[in-house]
Amino acid sequence: MDIRYATSPERGSFLRKIDMKRVEAGDISQEYFDKLYEVLSQADNKNNTSKENDLEWDLRGSQYIVQKCKASASYSQNLYSAMCNNLFFKGEKEWSCSWRYAGGIVADLNEKGDYIDWYCSGIGSHNDGYVGESFVTDEIRSDLLQLGWTIKEYPQSEQVDAI
Repeated sequence: MDIRYATSPERGSFLRKIDMKRVEAGDISQEYFDKLYEVLSQADNKNNTSKENDLEWDLRGSQYIVQKCKASASYSQNLYSAMCNNLFFKGEKEWSCSWRYAGGIVADLNEKGDYIDWYCSGIGSHNDGYVGESFVTDEIRSDLLQLGWTIKEYPQSEQVDAI
């Protein structure tokens, strides 16, 4: 069965815009910019294949999760928050990611935007159903369990804040 993995066409656009401004300001050359983004594009294409026991790929390949994210910003934000400062297990396989990486996954699931659209979205006001980073709602926990993943909180000493 051929699985379609959700991805955002705007992936990497936030940093690309910053680097383009650096080119325009003369801080880096156009040649350097072009080579950098050629290398990054090749890396993205190389890594855009299914990986066994990888939560990112299980999420991006789940049409159920993709549709829930597209239908609800609060669900997307809750999923982002759950990925922050938590460990995920599928059998013996452990998985975790940074806050920025979590934001990028959610942008891919929505098939729009970039990591910055979700990064630190749990800090501050918690309206519209948004929750703080590392909080796991019952709905998210249940949906991840359906994909075969369980969640364990990082030990307090290993938790990180946004930088």
